[in-house]
Amino acid sequence: MKLSAYKPAGKPMSFLDEILIWLKDFEPFGKPKNEEELVKQIAQFLIARAKTLGRTDIKVDVISSVARRGKPDLIISDKVGVEVKIIRSVADRDRLRGQLERYRKDFPYIIAICYDKKGILRKEPLEITDPNVRIIVI
Repeated sequence: MKLSAYKPAGKPMSFLDEILIWLKDFEPFGKPKNEEELVKQIAQFLIARAKTLGRTDIKVDVISSVARRGKPDLIISDKVGVEVKIIRSVADRDRLRGQLERYRKDFPYIIAICYDKKGILRKEPLEITDPNVRIIVI
């Protein structure tokens, strides 16, 4: 596991920036079978990273698929909602846009982690103007 230590010069790092830096090191274990598997992998990665760095203040909650309706897949310290999406079609991308808009009302920060092996987001990216909503494509 590599540990990113990047810190933007001249300004304190926000909680969102810190989590984004951690996620730059994430790589899925093989091809995920479904979103549930990918959510578990990301949660395990974040929990391990927080433990490795001694960040006992960071809590990662996995929202069960039963309770998830209207909620993101992961919640980090009640500050960051994380939606994990396997992008198979433009419809998946469009559904993600709506989810991000809904979650933004409940969380200061939103991260979408998109597994996009078909390159749909490269061809037709989501245009997000809110600086507190970020998209990571893996």
